[in-house]
Amino acid sequence: MIECISSIPIPMHGGQLRQIAAQFHIPQEQLIDFSANIHPNGPPQSALQALKAAVSRSELVRDYPDIESTDLRKALAAYAQVESSNIVISNGMVPLLEATLRAFSVQSCLLPVPAFSEYRKTLARCAVEVHAFQVSFAKNFHIDAEQLMSEASLYRCDAILLANPQNPSGVSWTQKDLRKLVRYAGEHNILVLLDEAFIDYLPEESLASLAPSISGLVVFRSLTKFFAIAGLRIAYAVAHDQASSRIQGNVATWPVSALACEAACHAVTDVEYSSHARTANQQELAWLRDHLVGIGLYVYPGTANYLLIRLPAGISAVALWRQLITRHCIVVRCCDNFEGLDGQFIRVCVRRREDNLKLLRALMSFA
Repeated sequence: MIECISSIPIPMHGGQLRQIAAQFHIPQEQLIDFSANIHPNGPPQSALQALKAAVSRSELVRDYPDIESTDLRKALAAYAQVESSNIVISNGMVPLLEATLRAFSVQSCLLPVPAFSEYRKTLARCAVEVHAFQVSFAKNFHIDAEQLMSEASLYRCDAILLANPQNPSGVSWTQKDLRKLVRYAGEHNILVLLDEAFIDYLPEESLASLAPSISGLVVFRSLTKFFAIAGLRIAYAVAHDQASSRIQGNVATWPVSALACEAACHAVTDVEYSSHARTANQQELAWLRDHLVGIGLYVYPGTANYLLIRLPAGISAVALWRQLITRHCIVVRCCDNFEGLDGQFIRVCVRRREDNLKLLRALMSFA
């Protein structure tokens, strides 16, 4: 019996095409994915070639990986402009966040929302009390550093967890404002946990290179989105020497495979790929935002590779999500299940012009 379309649940994360294809009875290859913020050109060719070459080396499959991930730590350190001793590697940001919470014995955390849903889940697993800080979409998700610190002090939080750029809004902090926040937090012995999963699109605003000199700051970065290697599951934390040692002590041994390390080393050293990815995204992001506004949609000032859209009154994000799939084979991120957002928001990633045009034509029939 075919499942009623109106009863199909909204996925908790983007990129769940296999699940969506099965539920809507649509071949997966026909779906155009705007829900996962992955670079549309795919992984660097240098990384794919390295991965193919690594598979043919039987020792990389047969033997245990380097327990220290030495080569990858060096490559990531050079990319983040820090020392290898400041780098902690794991299979995704969530294990690193959990390791950090345990390493610092965090008891109470201020969490600006809306935010990535795995933050709250991870905090809960580590028995950390969560105090949500509602960010106003009426103010384009701008966060006032002094107000954030005031809230953290009021609830006696010993940590603040936030992202730059924010997700799902795409709005970013300047390095200047973040440094101000970190300084205030340090004066109150509050640990700042900063997720820079999308900072590769605006590296000049990163705090990674400053983290080694600030004991109360841990920066999380990922190779998932920018380098389009989500399947390899590689993320890293940047922190002060002592902090990184404490975090490392809470990370499982051999957190990433030898094959993943080979590909990742080549990805972060591919300067041409990074430069082209930033330029191409900046141009297409501006084009897509202008055209979405042109058809009457409210688009927030995103700075990464995705845009948050507030739908006109009377249009349900859930209904639109379903109809875009059934009528156009387009999958957007319905934000109905983001804490702190109502049912009027969708998020779309920036794809190639051909796909972006299809999205615009599809949305025009609802706007």
